[in-house]
Amino acid sequence: MSNDIILQLNKNIKELKLEELNKLEQEKVEELFQKGYKLYYNDNKDQEAIKLLDAALLIDPRHVNSLNLKADSLRMIGNYNDAIIWADKALTMNSKHVYSLYSKADSLKMLGNYNDAIIWADKAMMIDSKHVNSLFTKGDSLRMLGKYHEALKLLDQTLNFDPNNIFSLYTKGACLQQLSNYSEAIEYYNKAILINPNFYLSKYQKTECEKQLNKKWWWQK
Repeated sequence: MSNDIILQLNKNIKELKLEELNKLEQEKVEELFQKGYKLYYNDNKDQEAIKLLDAALLIDPRHVNSLNLKADSLRMIGNYNDAIIWADKALTMNSKHVYSLYSKADSLKMLGNYNDAIIWADKAMMIDSKHVNSLFTKGDSLRMLGKYHEALKLLDQTLNFDPNNIFSLYTKGACLQQLSNYSEAIEYYNKAILINPNFYLSKYQKTECEKQLNKKWWWQK
């Protein structure tokens, strides 16, 4: 065979080996991601999930799902500033990644940046108008800004898609309480308590509403 043919064969062999190696690496990345996802979603072990995701990202720093899951794991353990950094990395890879947009929005909300949280929740909902978590994040941010009527509209949408969303039930109760609709607020606190009898916030605010109703009854008497 001529030297040109031998060189081409060697090149083809190297490319095949590289392709095979890349495939094995991607399979390993996916395996690490799936294990991390299980720890995050099923077992609530976010710190352990982050370790596996870091291993996946060492192999493929551009793996969007691992970037996003690391962001949301950091959000779940209250590390909101770092969560935003990793959500931004995921959004650099895919600017329309709904879960990364949500992770950033909710982290901003938890940091008290309510207006920015609404902006990023809106971006998520432009892609998926039925994204319950983003709807809730926007609704809760509006509540924290004192825009109770606007918040209620968003929370109603959330509960339309997910009637048992415990945080939306509680937050709707909180909005109604702020508007002095104590009886209706109690209804939503009760719905949240039915789902989780140990939901302290709902139980406490329900008691506060009952106190207000008793005061009202006393003065009317």
